[in-house]
Amino acid sequence: RIGLALMGLGRLELISEKDILAHQDINDSNKDGISGKANYAWSPEYNKTMLGRFTWKASATSVKVQSAAAAHNDMSLTNPLFPHDNCTDKQKECKKAPKGKHEFDLPAYRLDAISYYLENLAVPNQREPQKHIEGAKLFTSLNCTACHVTTYKTSQGDTIHPFSDLLLHDMGEGLADGRSEFLADGNEWRTPPLW
Repeated sequence: RIGLALMGLGRLELISEKDILAHQDINDSNKDGISGKANYAWSPEYNKTMLGRFTWKASATSVKVQSAAAAHNDMSLTNPLFPHDNCTDKQKECKKAPKGKHEFDLPAYRLDAISYYLENLAVPNQREPQKHIEGAKLFTSLNCTACHVTTYKTSQGDTIHPFSDLLLHDMGEGLADGRSEFLADGNEWRTPPLW
């Protein structure tokens, strides 16, 4: 998998769960040929199952969880949310016990700094607004907005345009990776924000 765009993550975190779930249509009840479902994932930050919003399969519940999981899974960095070494069963000298409070590879203050940075990465302004308007008409006429929801209000009252429903969609066997993540099957993917 390639990395996802990181801009606007903090804004996505401010969309209410109710507004995301309003677009859920697991069984295609409206008969538009499109179904979408929410992924609920375990949050090591809050020690409970929560709505997933981030990663290819909406399996991270917050920017902080996504950051901590990436540090752990991609770079094997222990941190407060993933305190165990990331080892396979074949590794002989791997510590499975949590490290001491000050012995994390990525300590809490650095994880907080990374999360803060990612939460505040702004979405760039449009370079050619007229082309955007023309493209938006075509985008809407093709019903792309059924999954790429254009507009939300954040909990702070701001209007944002992420072009995503943050839901999972079955993209078929041709795009399947065979990997399940919480409620996401191997052929289900989150609608990526297009902003």
